[in-house]
Amino acid sequence: MKNIKYLLALVMTASIVACSSDNEQDKPTPPEKPSYKVGDLYDRNGITGVVYYLNNEEGTSGYVVSLKEWEAAWSEEYIETGAMRLSLGEGMINNNIIKRLDNWKLRFPAFSRCNTLNSGLVTTWILPSSAELQWIGLSLCTDGEIDQAKLEAFNKTLTDAGGDPISLTNYWSSSEFSASQAYPINLAKPNADSDYYETGKEKKHKVRAVTVF
Repeated sequence: MKNIKYLLALVMTASIVACSSDNEQDKPTPPEKPSYKVGDLYDRNGITGVVYYLNNEEGTSGYVVSLKEWEAAWSEEYIETGAMRLSLGEGMINNNIIKRLDNWKLRFPAFSRCNTLNSGLVTTWILPSSAELQWIGLSLCTDGEIDQAKLEAFNKTLTDAGGDPISLTNYWSSSEFSASQAYPINLAKPNADSDYYETGKEKKHKVRAVTVF
C-alpha cells in the first residue's frame, strides 16, 4: 500500500510539473516597448506629439509635447491656488489642483486649452510644470544655447504631422508663484530664470500641452 501511495504521489507531482511547464510555454511573450529618440514623432494609443525628454537610455519612457499650441492667460483672476509644484513629474499635481476648483475651465484658460486634448481613454495631457516646460527648450540646445539645426528638425517633425512649430518666446507653465503671478519659461533662453515678477497671470502667453509615455 505504501508503494502504491508513493507511486501515486510521483505521478501527481510529475503531472503538476508538466502542467506548469506547459503553462509557462503557453504564456505569450510581452511585446517590447518601442524605443524613441528626442525629436521623434510619437503616435500611439490616441496620443500624437513629439518626444522631447527621455526617462531612460532605452528610450521607452519620457515626455511628449503636443502638436498644437494656443495663446491664453494663466488665470482670469488673482487667487492663490496652491499649484506650486516645479519639478519633472509634478505638472499633473498642479493640474489636478486646478481641476478641483469650481468652473476651472472658464477661470484658468491655459489649463483648459491643454485639457481639450483629453478625450475618451486619453487623460494625461497637461499644462507642464516649469521644469517639464523648460526641458522642451533644453532639448533644442547645444552647449546651453538654442541650436538652430535642432530647432528646425524638431519643428519639421511638428509641422509634417500637421502641428504648429515651437516659438522661441514665453510659454506658460502650470507652476504658480503667488496669487497674481505664475512661472512662464522663455524657450529662447531655457537656462535662464523666468520673468517671475513682471508676468501676471492675466497676461496671454503661448500654451503647449505635454504628456508622458
